[in-house]
Amino acid sequence: MFSIRGFGYEKEDNLYSIKNKNMFDKIINLIDKTSRSREIIETCGHAMYIGKKK
Repeated sequence: MFSIRGFGYEKEDNLYSIKNKNMFDKIINLIDKTSRSREIIETCGHAMYIGKKK
């Protein structure tokens, strides 16, 4: 299970307004790195589970 938008959920407008590409990339990377954290998943608006039906 992982968070699709992570802590960036409902902050997309703010994220896309960041002019410094290096800073934007760092934030996106941090969102990606924390996407599997249980605490992030519990507070995000969307989560995804990928599994195999038996």
